[in-house]
Amino acid sequence: MSEKPPIQENVETIPSFEEVKGIIDNVIETVKLEEAPTVERQLEDEKGLYAMIIKTVTEGEPGYAEYEYVRAGRYDKNDKHARFEATKTTINVTYFDETDYPFGGTTVARYINNEWKIIT
Repeated sequence: MSEKPPIQENVETIPSFEEVKGIIDNVIETVKLEEAPTVERQLEDEKGLYAMIIKTVTEGEPGYAEYEYVRAGRYDKNDKHARFEATKTTINVTYFDETDYPFGGTTVARYINNEWKIIT
């Protein structure tokens, strides 16, 4: 009688800063920006990047957009702005008006089985 090989779990890799920034650049490439996107926040742990916010200002539009990358996991850092839990690795966008009030947003990409899926 032969033994069955052990079941291998699907190990998800952790996207690098460059990979995440590239996906965000890809998502916003069709938008005419007033200025270059800026990295507003970047958080890393022993495994690598787990959160990042990139701000964009669209030419001729009031307000701005923030693209937020979060890696799946629970993060309980000393900084109250770095405490959160995410069930999936995603990139989301939130739109803000000229008074910094958020008025909408959506998920623009999901990381599934080590591949980014752009959501249009």
